[in-house]
Amino acid sequence: MQNHQPSVEGLARAAYTHDLKVSAQGLDKRFTEKACAFMKSVLEEAVAQVIVADDQIDINLLNRFTAVYIADCSTVSLPAECVDLWQGVGGSWSASQAALKLDTRLELKTGALHLGLLPGRHSDSRSPVAEAVHEPGSLRLQDLGYFNLGRMKAQHGRGEYWLSRLQPRTGVLTMDGRPIDLLALLKQGITRHEMKVRIGASEQLAVRLLIWKSKYLRQSRRLVNVNRSKRVKMFAT
Repeated sequence: MQNHQPSVEGLARAAYTHDLKVSAQGLDKRFTEKACAFMKSVLEEAVAQVIVADDQIDINLLNRFTAVYIADCSTVSLPAECVDLWQGVGGSWSASQAALKLDTRLELKTGALHLGLLPGRHSDSRSPVAEAVHEPGSLRLQDLGYFNLGRMKAQHGRGEYWLSRLQPRTGVLTMDGRPIDLLALLKQGITRHEMKVRIGASEQLAVRLLIWKSKYLRQSRRLVNVNRSKRVKMFAT
């Protein structure tokens, strides 16, 4: 496990320590499409196992909700040989032709962890975790990749709560339907603010909008600029 890219000889030696006697040549012959499909099914079965604590944690803030779910998708680059099973995004200098996406959901009160395996090019917004239906009174803390006003409106109708960043260019209106210029509001120097608004030109979903200025904003911008300069240098060489 410590060697992420073992040789066939290394795998054969590791197998020998577990009483599996197979030569490197014999092991190499077993790297077939059928074996790949088997390992894929084993991996999917393993991540489908749900780990749940015997007792829920007792925290007043979380006890306001029937369940508290954190959802996110993470992408893992894979060797190009895996492209037939796990298609990546591709198309740019840094994108992998083969990639695996982990569709993850963690329930904070019980520790229940769900992992789904998807091709890297699969849309976060259409993943099983994004489209899951939860119990009334539950709370979702979800990544921006799951942002979908139609689905969020349906969640609200079922009695679910959600917390999300605002998708850029999403229309923000007063409760009586008048547009709000968020940029002009932020330029007034507001650091913390809360107000009831409607979002989405057609959905007009009633929500509470929280504005909280991040102290890490300048640092994040600085890191972005550093990464851009590194990318330019990589192209230049």
